[in-house]
Amino acid sequence: MDAHKICKECGETKPISEFPKGLFTCKACKRLYHAAWTTRNIERVRQKAKDGARHRRKDNNYRLKGNAVRRKYYARNRKEEIRRALARNKVRSHEIKEYNKHYRFIRHGTTLKACEEMLKAQNFLCAACKEPLENLSEARIDHDHKCCPGVFSCGKCIRGLLHSQCNTALGLLSEDPEKIRQVADYIEHTLHKIAPASEVA
Repeated sequence: MDAHKICKECGETKPISEFPKGLFTCKACKRLYHAAWTTRNIERVRQKAKDGARHRRKDNNYRLKGNAVRRKYYARNRKEEIRRALARNKVRSHEIKEYNKHYRFIRHGTTLKACEEMLKAQNFLCAACKEPLENLSEARIDHDHKCCPGVFSCGKCIRGLLHSQCNTALGLLSEDPEKIRQVADYIEHTLHKIAPASEVA
């Protein structure tokens, strides 16, 4: 029977094989942490990649030497490498699905679990129009653009979960309460001027 550990991040009990050696954070949480760190430090990551590319260009034979070594190793260990690659791809396909499930929330500085709790606190209703919002796949994360002007947020300025249409409408109206009131007044003012279809007939 495999030994188990409790992950200090997600609190789940998992087999010891799901943990990097000597750590109490599971591999899935570790990947989420690194993805969030990369998002926060994207310029630093890009600069490091540029520096590495610049270093490799200085040595014209760098890539050729590396390729020759790899070809020799692969020729000696072909069957074992194929077996490892198949096993690795099987694990990675599952990991990619898990990562994609969490990616949208990482970019907003939050987690899937936190958004599930937020939706539950909203009684599965859109925070703006109060119409049913049954699951997170239909929801859009609304945040204060004065804090984070871009598409994604820091996580601290999240205001609620909305329908896609409500979130788009807020953006088109610049999140300006006065503009929103004027639009509402306009609709109420012109509503009685439009004759019902039965009267036109």
